[in-house]
Amino acid sequence: MTVCCANECAFCRSQIVSGQRWVREKIYNAALNGRDPSYHRYHAELFAGREESCWEIHQMEQEITPAPLRGTSQQLENKHVLVFI
Repeated sequence: MTVCCANECAFCRSQIVSGQRWVREKIYNAALNGRDPSYHRYHAELFAGREESCWEIHQMEQEITPAPLRGTSQQLENKHVLVFI
């Protein structure tokens, strides 16, 4: 499990500064920490010289390499909720 601070992008690990648009991914994973959610934050804006934001790249990587299934009952408990800010 990757742990990052509240204002750090989970993809590029740089700071998300005030005024930047970002996405928060809320993750429920009963296998890791019970019923408490964890959060990952990603830049929603493009950086100079890039064609996709950190969030878009993260989403593309998820589509290409999906997480392995650990069992039907655990997989059903994993839920992702996105909050756009």
